[in-house]
Amino acid sequence: MVVDLWSEVTIERSSTFQITAKEDDAMPTDESNLLVKEVKAAFDAAKKPVPILKYHVVSRIPYARGLGSSSAAIVVGIIAGLVLAGHRLPCWGSEWLLLIAASIE
Repeated sequence: MVVDLWSEVTIERSSTFQITAKEDDAMPTDESNLLVKEVKAAFDAAKKPVPILKYHVVSRIPYARGLGSSSAAIVVGIIAGLVLAGHRLPCWGSEWLLLIAASIE
């Protein structure tokens, strides 16, 4: 079965921490949010401090329903965190992205 569900995430530097979520009232809006944890994991991998960030999430993947919202948050958080940190992972013959993701789940 294939479903056409996706999330849109914007993360930017800010003077105050904030998570706004549209389409999903059940999503945690504090530092327990999986997206926030993965951004932190990416900054940790880059050996850089996490700046104060503002997150805006439009999730069409229902939270806590087994449809992949956690997987989406993990991938988005890692990739966004690495981009914000200005860090590149080695690509060929390496599982760094998987190792970062596995450290959370």
